[in-house]
Parts: sequence; C-alpha cells; structure tokens
Amino acid sequence: MSIGKGMLWSLATVLLAATADAISKPLDNLVVSVRVLDKGEKEKLHVDQTVKVSKDGQLNLFSGGEFPGTDDEPALEFGTRITGKLGNLEGETTSLTLKVEFSSRFDSGESKIPVVRGEVVALRADVKLGETTRISFGKNRWCELRLVQQ
Repeated sequence: MSIGKGMLWSLATVLLAATADAISKPLDNLVVSVRVLDKGEKEKLHVDQTVKVSKDGQLNLFSGGEFPGTDDEPALEFGTRITGKLGNLEGETTSLTLKVEFSSRFDSGESKIPVVRGEVVALRADVKLGETTRISFGKNRWCELRLVQQ
C-alpha cells in the first residue's frame, strides 16, 4: 500500500499542529493563587490572593489602601501588590517569575506621621498546572503557588 504526496503533507500538517499545541498552550483563562504564610504553633497568613493571567502572561494585582498624599508628596500605599510573568505553557509546566509585596499601616504613636511597614518576596519557579508548589523562605515562612485553568 502506498501513500500519495498529498496524503503525506496532510499527515505532516496534522502532526505539526498537534505537536505545536502540546508544546505551547495559550495562556487564556489561567489564574495563579499566591499564599505567603508562617507555619508554627499558630499559622499566620500574610497573603492569600488569586491573580488572573493576561493573554501575554502578565500578572498584576493591587489590593489595599493608601494614606493620601499632599500637593508635594505622593500617596503611601499599603496592602498586597503582586506582579509577575508566566512563561509559555509547555505541556503542563511553565516558569513563573513573581514579586509579592505585602505591607500594613503601622501606628507610630505620632498621628501626623503615616508609616507603612512591609516585606518583598521575589522568586522564579517552575509550576505545574493544577498542582501546588511550596517554597520555603526559612524560619517557618512558606510561599504556596497554584496555577489553574478557570
């Protein structure tokens, strides 16, 4: 039995399309759940947010408030800011570059002086669709990342 050239081209086209789809899936309808917590006698949750991934793989979220600025000074923000970039989804795994900033208002004892105290966590990790990735920051602090399709 012989296969004609047209049939071979059709078969090659189907195989290439299937391979391309398996290698790099679109980033539509993906979200990343981010949790930063201290585990110990008492668990303390610092961040618990879910961020929608844009079509170009960007993550951007701000949840919080601000001390108003003045004519000369900008506002002071506090809360949670998450920014990052998701790499191409190859199979079920992709790289995630992430920066998580979390802060809160702090009472300095002086009502005229607004104070914001916070922390920044930056990381790059491979994440697998549908699985939770746990990363230790030492001293009982953890970051949990979960990539899911909505």
